[in-house]
Amino acid sequence: MLFIILMISLLLPNPHPAISGGPAERDGARLRLKPSCFLPILAMFIIPTLASSAYVYTTGHGDFRVTYESQTQELNPIIHMDGGATYGPEDILIQTDAARTTVTNNQASINRFAGMLGISAGQSIWVMGGASTGPYLGFSGEGLLDEDWIHEFTSPWTGDPVTASVIHMVLTNWTMPQGAQFGVYETTGLGATWGNRASGDVIFSTYDPGSTLDNNRLSVEVGDHTHYAFGFTQPGLYELEFTFSSVYQGDTPLSTPATFSFLVTPEPSRILLTAGGLALALFRRNRRNGANPAGMTI
Repeated sequence: MLFIILMISLLLPNPHPAISGGPAERDGARLRLKPSCFLPILAMFIIPTLASSAYVYTTGHGDFRVTYESQTQELNPIIHMDGGATYGPEDILIQTDAARTTVTNNQASINRFAGMLGISAGQSIWVMGGASTGPYLGFSGEGLLDEDWIHEFTSPWTGDPVTASVIHMVLTNWTMPQGAQFGVYETTGLGATWGNRASGDVIFSTYDPGSTLDNNRLSVEVGDHTHYAFGFTQPGLYELEFTFSSVYQGDTPLSTPATFSFLVTPEPSRILLTAGGLALALFRRNRRNGANPAGMTI
């Protein structure tokens, strides 16, 4: 930890002006080193230390889902990976080198989505969601018994009451880079969510929740899962709170919020953003838990 502090101190601005004279003029002056000299060393020490506290999810298939804790009668939000590994929101950092796309007027679905994030033609958006572009992260109602979660709720299309076995996921809070926006949208019109979706439909939006398909709510059928595209208007760390809810066996409403961290890291700044993002995410995680981050005085 002392070594890391030393490295960080070398990255701070030098309070003394640069001295360009001879040896006599430089005598006693502080040696001024370029910060870039220490970035590989700093990253080499910081990333393994921080990564040991959280799984960094960069590739492969995974899904948001919930388990049901019968003893406490609670929903437990997790990310479930292929192969069976599961991670709670405090134990995983979702890192993506999402593809940067410049919005043009001839891209119907993404143009509609970008507009609902306050992005116009000529501006950029970073998109994550394909199996070949980093984490292939979906939304799932798998791992539950269908008959346990049948309940009545309001249809976003008709406003009428309907009955189905679903898990609801609502985007309820967020912390993002200054001026950034986040959203999720449909790219294919296919999926296992309750109701019909069309290409370009916006599921979540931090810019204009009221313009989304169901006011920032996604209802996923129990036993199925689906995938959408994730959009970010800037690189950096996004902490997104989803509230997972349903009704157990017809008469027990359950609801649990969970904050998941996303780190958008386009090249060539991936190493620094990864280190900084992990540090910030873990600091906020410990602060939310009322704990003191290791080695930090607060």
